[in-house]
Amino acid sequence: MTVAELIDVAGGDVAFYESCREVASNVHSKWESVSVDDLTQMIAIKTMENAPTLVKNLRTADDPATYLGRSMYKAGVFGASNEVYGRKVGGFSAASDGNLDWYEEAVYGTPQGVYSTESVRAALTALDYPDQDDSLMTLVEENLSKLSEKDREILIDFFISGEKPAHRKDVTRAVDRLTKFINGWA
Repeated sequence: MTVAELIDVAGGDVAFYESCREVASNVHSKWESVSVDDLTQMIAIKTMENAPTLVKNLRTADDPATYLGRSMYKAGVFGASNEVYGRKVGGFSAASDGNLDWYEEAVYGTPQGVYSTESVRAALTALDYPDQDDSLMTLVEENLSKLSEKDREILIDFFISGEKPAHRKDVTRAVDRLTKFINGWA
């Protein structure tokens, strides 16, 4: 019921799609590597996924149309940034020019010379094993010294000592930073 209410606030199915397309054009001006069609679909899906929260907030918003437009824009920027980051770091692309159902059929694979966050995370779990002779392990060991002392401690405590961090997001952020160093993007 909340999706129907959300579409009613947008002015109907056609107006909802046109709003998504208009917002996608705005997002595309900043994230040109992601097509307007892919962005339109990302925005529509993310907006419908968040329908319960959006409808609740739209009921109390001073200007529901503006609030909905801003929410769509945030969804578009989030989708575009994840797409671009996924292409760079993980060799993952959710969108493809010929496939309108990008959310159902994603393409995986790490480009040559690029290591994904998941592969770095897997390498970190094997850090304390002796005689590691792997190019990624060598890069992990070399680039750990580039991290801040806090990030190094978090990674060593979590992956080697098995300690639980105060905030799980600290581990994720430290692994992301290490991945950027390894891939030469830091």
